[in-house]
Amino acid sequence: MKWLCIHGTGSSATIFQDQLAAVTAHLQPKHAFHFINGPFASKPAAGLDLRYPDGPYYTWCPYDGVTERPTEPLPFKAVVFICGGPVFSVLEDMGMTISDEVHEWDRRTKLALRERASKEAILKWGKDRWTTPGGNGDTDLHLDPSAPIDPSNVFGLDTVQMPQKLRIKIPTIHVYGRVDPRLPASLQLLYLSESTKRLACQHEGRHNIPRSSAAAERIARLIDECAQMMVHTQ
Repeated sequence: MKWLCIHGTGSSATIFQDQLAAVTAHLQPKHAFHFINGPFASKPAAGLDLRYPDGPYYTWCPYDGVTERPTEPLPFKAVVFICGGPVFSVLEDMGMTISDEVHEWDRRTKLALRERASKEAILKWGKDRWTTPGGNGDTDLHLDPSAPIDPSNVFGLDTVQMPQKLRIKIPTIHVYGRVDPRLPASLQLLYLSESTKRLACQHEGRHNIPRSSAAAERIARLIDECAQMMVHTQ
């Protein structure tokens, strides 16, 4: 298996490779990982320059439109989402109705993440900033990672009535942290994926790539499982 590894905004191929090293160590050489830089220079993601002060940092180009070619196969066979979330503007462009509640959750959780990932929060609370009440701007989210999910109302998103053409039909892996303020977005993306082809890993951490041995081994096992799924569906 060959995997294209795309870093987040304000990061780089080198940083992402270091962040993912605990996972890839369990999978090489039967899996090959290719890390590439975004095409545009960028400011570092919130708080990232405290751990990686030397940069450089890159980002990707946002597009204003999308072209749908349903008769052509996708250029890849599977996707691993780490702290991923849907792009609601694209879903709206493709004809899906996105409720005000969905947009409000999106706004509030993005704000909460920016505040918790800021240098100020890091220097004041350290790792405790993800669970310390007060001062983080997100104490009113009241997220319960153990709560049951209603597919017809995933933080306002009705994934049951979603048009089949918008569902992610290839195998997917979803990695997200139980104390990540962006947990709603990760769960929405999970339920946008085909139920028979999605694998999930909720780790004990935050909005990050988990580095613990147990979490890394679990993600590696899911990547192996995903690879087997692709073999059986070809």
